[in-house]
Amino acid sequence: MSSVEDGHPASEPIARSRYTRTAVALHWAIAMLMLTVIPLGIYGANNDTPAGAMATGLHKPIGILILLLTLVRIGWRLGHAPPPLPSTLARPLRAFAQATHFAFYGLLLALPLSGWWMSSAFPKRYPIKVGELFEVPFLPVPVDLKVALAVHSAHVNLGLLTLCLIGLHVAAALKHHFVDRDDILLRMLLRRPVAGVPAGTPDRGSIARCLERRAAYDKEPKMTIEPGTPFRRIVTGHTVDNRAIIASDAAPTRVFDDLGEDGLVFYEVWNTRETPARIDRNDAEPAEDRLTLAPPVNGTRIRVLDIPPDKPDTDFGTVFDTIGGSDAHEAGRGSRHASFHRTRSIDYGIILSGEITMLVDDGEVTVSAGDIVVQRGTNHGWVNRTDRLCRIAFVLIDGAFEDGLD
Repeated sequence: MSSVEDGHPASEPIARSRYTRTAVALHWAIAMLMLTVIPLGIYGANNDTPAGAMATGLHKPIGILILLLTLVRIGWRLGHAPPPLPSTLARPLRAFAQATHFAFYGLLLALPLSGWWMSSAFPKRYPIKVGELFEVPFLPVPVDLKVALAVHSAHVNLGLLTLCLIGLHVAAALKHHFVDRDDILLRMLLRRPVAGVPAGTPDRGSIARCLERRAAYDKEPKMTIEPGTPFRRIVTGHTVDNRAIIASDAAPTRVFDDLGEDGLVFYEVWNTRETPARIDRNDAEPAEDRLTLAPPVNGTRIRVLDIPPDKPDTDFGTVFDTIGGSDAHEAGRGSRHASFHRTRSIDYGIILSGEITMLVDDGEVTVSAGDIVVQRGTNHGWVNRTDRLCRIAFVLIDGAFEDGLD
């Protein structure tokens, strides 16, 4: 038989990105009870008053409840593997994290069991009452004051050790969240459903986190490379004795802004001429005698574009002729927008600032700062429907059409 948690049958070989809802609920229930039972125990042991007696009377049944929940938690853990630790976590830290978890399970069993044993071994037994519902029976152990006092001492020391481990556990979780910036803490939180992510989606937790982070990002002020502003191009090189150096650190030297469309700017960053790319002591970019839209044959190209708001009277024939893309424009002729073009390349487009819409033969998508587009010999056009420039970085890799796509 298979059980279902978070929409996934237990038999499915899906690597979880977060704990199951049951595991999360048990974790926080036990945590809250521990943060309650330890102060009650300390107060009751140090106050020989009616209030102290009341604290001790609550301390004992809560301890029994923690024991039962811990047994359930261990049983659940045996049937539901936890999510893997981040791959970036060093092996010694992985071992330490696992040892800490096993220590927690051991303490969560030993602490209430020692308290139960102590209460059962004292000659003067006080009943362990769960409200007015029932009494927890005493353990079948000999009544012996010396044994009871020894177990009491062990119970106190176990409590202090548990407090230290809780502090270490909280500090580690906060470090992961605020310093390492991974999802260790987030995956132990109960999370509300995220719109657009079906409950049965594999690795749903990762997708949900991406959507939530994007929603938070959209609400924050953006630190972007604003269109129309220069940026640095840092190029590395090598000395004669093969030492790596910074060969140049300056704005790109090949910038084209007289392209037949006001506001359109091409920043040519670098290109290569063969695959594998040549890596030599020549720090200069391979020379080109003009601006060319497509990457070199068997080569690559990286450029940054500033694309202005769409104008209905733009002469795209002139624009594509100016940017060395007449052939690409001819390939897209007859499409639903005059900016359509197609190159024989794989293009990675990273939107740095603004918003723009990519049109294809059947459909369109609007992208904004932080989004990445992968084009595979795509017949497409770009339309900026906003009132501000959009800046995109493109990496173009020469390709070859197959399966009758040319």
